[in-house]
Amino acid sequence: MGADARMLNSKLADQTTLNQKLIKAKLNGEISQEDFDTMKASIKLETERIQEQVSALDSERCAMQDLMQQAQIQVIDLIGAWNNGSVNQRQELAKGFFPDGLFLNPKSMFFEPRKDSITDLYSWLLDEQPNGKTMELNIGAGEGI
Repeated sequence: MGADARMLNSKLADQTTLNQKLIKAKLNGEISQEDFDTMKASIKLETERIQEQVSALDSERCAMQDLMQQAQIQVIDLIGAWNNGSVNQRQELAKGFFPDGLFLNPKSMFFEPRKDSITDLYSWLLDEQPNGKTMELNIGAGEGI
């Protein structure tokens, strides 16, 4: 749209310049009245055509801005988006609401948000445990309590 607006403004400026040169030529007696009238009508017609295009472009720009404002305000039907979405769309929705991901709870067999500290400890234990051997952990209070 910006390039079209610049092009139309340039054409409009060219028509204004041409009109000024035509008037100077007429005042200096360089062209006949008939040629002057013909060129004047042609310049006027072209200027009107360009101004119509500028108006149409402005109207399109306003409509685009209205649509963008409406899209920002419009409520998103999340349930419909989930039900009608593809696998990738559902993954994006889930990542939007749960950036840390959803994990399967083995007891309830439901996906749920991650419990960071417990899951991190569990992951650390699994990573640190050498080849399935039991690790000795010193977690909690010391002996005698």
